[in-house]
Amino acid sequence: MSERTLDEIIAEMEDLLSKMRTVKDGDFVQKEDVNYINQFVKDAVEALTKLYEMYKEKTGETIPEVENLINTAVIRQVWLIDYKSGDIITPSAHNNLIDTMKPVDVALKLIESRL
Repeated sequence: MSERTLDEIIAEMEDLLSKMRTVKDGDFVQKEDVNYINQFVKDAVEALTKLYEMYKEKTGETIPEVENLINTAVIRQVWLIDYKSGDIITPSAHNNLIDTMKPVDVALKLIESRL
């Protein structure tokens, strides 16, 4: 499989967003509710990696803190499992999303501050 472009990654993220539904207190949580978000976060990690590569190519600079944050997000995304019908979705599913997305957020802000 060939490497995806940033545009392809963003298109998938937009598609995933269009499929997501709002789950309120008392609603039954479906496997797709978590799986779409998990895939979105994995795509966000991939998009961040691409954006940082583009930043390095344009500026010739590296940002070691961003590299550490990307590595952290890549490692943490293995926690984002695909759920099947009947699987129990525990609070750790939510925590894993946040723990993976936080370094993405911080890294993007660091890159933005250098532009």
